Amino acid sequence: MHPLCFFLWGHIKSKIYKKPIEENDINGLVHRIYHAFTEITPEMLKHTVKAYKERLKMVLKANGNLIDQHNNEENDKTASDMKTIA
Repeated sequence: MHPLCFFLWGHIKSKIYKKPIEENDINGLVHRIYHAFTEITPEMLKHTVKAYKERLKMVLKANGNLIDQHNNEENDKTASDMKTIA
């Protein structure tokens, strides 16, 4: 799955379920989804693409082997930038 998809679903889900949703409140759910998408900025998407490129570089360095991106200093700055923007 493309990293923008991972980012979007994770971001949208965290915004929607930040507070409990009342059962059968379809209008409230639609409202939350709409606002979650409108809060995404071009900068957030740029940082997501940057992080994806860094992960691709790590895969190339590892000759296509699996990588542990969570223990990588190159990725730490991008992750930190994403938290700042969000």
